[in-house]
Amino acid sequence: VRSTLAGGNEAAAAAAAGRGAPVQLPAAVPNMPNMPYRQVSVGSYANGTPRVVIMPNNRTAVAAAASQARPPLHSAAPGPGQAGPLVVARAGSGLTHAQQLQLLQAQQRMVQAQAQARQQQAVQAQQQAAAVQAAAQAQARQDAAEEDVGEEGEPEDAEIYATYRPAKVAGPDHPDVIVETASLASVTPPDPKYTVHPLLQEDVDTRLLSSAQLETLVYSNMRFNGPRLPGSGARAGFFLGDGAGVGKGRQIAALIKEYWLRRPVGARRVLWISTSADLRFDARRDLADINAEGIEVVPKAKDSLPKGELAEVYPEGVMFVTYSLLAMSSSEVPGVKKGPLAQALKFITDPAARAAAASGGRGRGRGRGRGRGGRGSASRGGSDDDSAAVAAAAEGEVADGEDEMQQQQEDEDVDAEGGGGGGRGRRKKQQKKISWKKAPGSALERAAGELYASHVAVGSRLWQIVEWLAGAEGGEVLIVFDECHRAKNLVPPATPGGSFAETRSTKTGLAVLSLQNALPNARVLYSSATGASTPTNMAYMARLLPVGFKDTMDMVNTLKNAGLGSLELFCMGLKATGSYLARTLSYHGAEFTLADVQLSPQMK
Repeated sequence: VRSTLAGGNEAAAAAAAGRGAPVQLPAAVPNMPNMPYRQVSVGSYANGTPRVVIMPNNRTAVAAAASQARPPLHSAAPGPGQAGPLVVARAGSGLTHAQQLQLLQAQQRMVQAQAQARQQQAVQAQQQAAAVQAAAQAQARQDAAEEDVGEEGEPEDAEIYATYRPAKVAGPDHPDVIVETASLASVTPPDPKYTVHPLLQEDVDTRLLSSAQLETLVYSNMRFNGPRLPGSGARAGFFLGDGAGVGKGRQIAALIKEYWLRRPVGARRVLWISTSADLRFDARRDLADINAEGIEVVPKAKDSLPKGELAEVYPEGVMFVTYSLLAMSSSEVPGVKKGPLAQALKFITDPAARAAAASGGRGRGRGRGRGRGGRGSASRGGSDDDSAAVAAAAEGEVADGEDEMQQQQEDEDVDAEGGGGGGRGRRKKQQKKISWKKAPGSALERAAGELYASHVAVGSRLWQIVEWLAGAEGGEVLIVFDECHRAKNLVPPATPGGSFAETRSTKTGLAVLSLQNALPNARVLYSSATGASTPTNMAYMARLLPVGFKDTMDMVNTLKNAGLGSLELFCMGLKATGSYLARTLSYHGAEFTLADVQLSPQMK
């Protein structure tokens, strides 16, 4: 081999080739560091012609054969596991050193080209597989869309939510994009007929309240000051179903501020019921955010409600309590058993006291039972019109209830002579004889009678709170049921006219219902993003009675028999009458990922 691969000694190379001995070569081909060879095998062909085979390091085997005499330079096909063809150079072929380098460079380019070709083929295969998968997914989506197309040719789930802006209330936009369901978006609310207090309008102008939050103030007060509910004659309520981010707390605070500015000093009492006592700090913050930090939230700090009459400690204010406290029917509060509400109960259940009052005497308990503000219309609970409205709306109204009171006294005498064998059933019979609904009376008398009929213990926490609320002028108070779904387990009675006390209702549900029944003049706000999931869960919404239903139980039973689709139509009807609003933050662009996390022994 005429080259310098053997150190420039061509004679030695030729002699070595003739003897068939290995030729010692450098560690790499000169000027080609990326193409080292491992060895040079020197042999001879069958006719005795010597041959030299250069094998790179990445070769695991050498397969070369030639049968013709003095064959030219040729390439042999690679064997299994080889990266490319093997270059076989015959001794005496006439290749110079430069030609040999060109041969090896060509071989390197060929190997690299083949590797790139294989890589491109793999990439193309992956791209083809991805294209096939994408086509299959697109076809699946198209098939699903075709299945969801309704009779009118539009996808049923094309638009689930619609961007929300108040239709008839002007004001600054909400800081974040809010939406409502497409079904509610198709309903137009009634025309606004209420103007908020100038100080609240100032909060709107300074962007402390958005137009969506102002809308809640307008429609809720329209309900509070609108027509009374049929049957009970109670004040209509409002349901705020906003989700997180719309600002339910600030809207409640604004509603309290509006009530506070409209009521006379000394007659402003608000009950805010929520799930945790720690939320009272959030309530104070919400009031401060709308420049209403002067409205006191009680009890302060983490103090509990005091014992005795609350009016002596809190003449007015926002009382923040929990549902758990409201349902504590077994605990007795000292000093309440002889308070104004207890005296009012004695007045309506004691014929002698009523007779004395009718003849012009004060009567035992009559003065305290009618409030602490003296005699006259104010002492009777405020507005005579409100009391008359309640009495006129009550079913089975009668002009004189003395006959029923006399029958109650006879029943009590029978129990006394017979050892009280009637038990609780006799007590229920007596309670039905009380006629406080059928004759105008004070807010305290109405409250005492309702609590007595609901089997609320005299001196319980609920009794104490109702006494504080009913003591306000005319019972004109504001009650906020925050997270009101806590009362959803109020089971309706099986038969019309049945008692809730005989069902499997929770104490919370019973307490919420008794509180509403005891204060027909109260403004009631329900607030929850998940107020009810079934019609049965709506039994506690005693103030959310649309037109066309006799009472709440009629509403619940009608919706239950109508099926699940009726709930959506029911909510649309509530919005159309200005009784319901439900907005939430937009989820446009939001993404979520489901991840499985394996718990380690330490985590377990």
